[in-house]
Amino acid sequence: MVAVYKLPVEKDIRNPNLRYESFFDARDDLVDFGTDATRALFKAAHIAFSVNYSSAAANPVEHDRVFLETLSNIRYGKIVLAGETDNVDDIAAVGVYSRPSMGPRRNVAELEHLAVLPDYQRKGLGLGSAILQYVETELTHEGATTLQLIPSHTAVAFYEKYGYLPKGGTGPKMTKDLSAV
Repeated sequence: MVAVYKLPVEKDIRNPNLRYESFFDARDDLVDFGTDATRALFKAAHIAFSVNYSSAAANPVEHDRVFLETLSNIRYGKIVLAGETDNVDDIAAVGVYSRPSMGPRRNVAELEHLAVLPDYQRKGLGLGSAILQYVETELTHEGATTLQLIPSHTAVAFYEKYGYLPKGGTGPKMTKDLSAV
């Protein structure tokens, strides 16, 4: 069984510019002294970092900088988590998406991260597929008509399987028309 759920993350009203000095500071605050929601946020950032930026792990200073940047970037996005259960300790995949609320592109949403831990990719549980379908359904209900993303070179076939098409222009951007979802 796969559990998929949205993580409610709110801005810290007391200190909206909260910054951590290191990975360990973030872990201490969010995991050791935090709530289930902050533990899940930390784990989501760790998964996205581990899958997308593993080359930064060799240098401790670069590791901290890239991890904290990942944490900051996903902190205020819409976060979807997946695992074998809905227990925070079982989270093995994360999706982060956003949608402008105003302007000419308000119907175009962006999938910013979709990451599944490699051990769980090999298990074939469908965590990435479950997150993608959840995000598409949520965005359709919110009125989005297009979902765009920039896949890693290893994920292009995965997205093509779900109807995403290459979009012209710079970079390997892919889009999907959500009107049929």
